[in-house]
Amino acid sequence: MKTLHFDARFIRLDQHDGISRFSAELAKALNSKLRVVAIVHDLRQLEFLPTGIEYVVLNHPQSPTEFFIV
Repeated sequence: MKTLHFDARFIRLDQHDGISRFSAELAKALNSKLRVVAIVHDLRQLEFLPTGIEYVVLNHPQSPTEFFIV
C-alpha cells in the first residue's frame, strides 16, 4: 500500500478556521484510500485527524529550523 505523508502542522488549535477544517477533512478522505502519516508539531492536532492515524512530530512550520529539515 502506498504511503502519503500529510503536513497537518497548519491545523490550528485555538480556532478551527477554513484551512484547518479543509486540512482535517482532506486527511480523513485520504486516510480512507491510502496509508497516511500525519506530520504534526503539537499532539493536540491529532484531535482533528482520524482516530488511530499514524503520525510524526516535527517543528512548528514557522520555526527557523524549518529550513534545515531533510
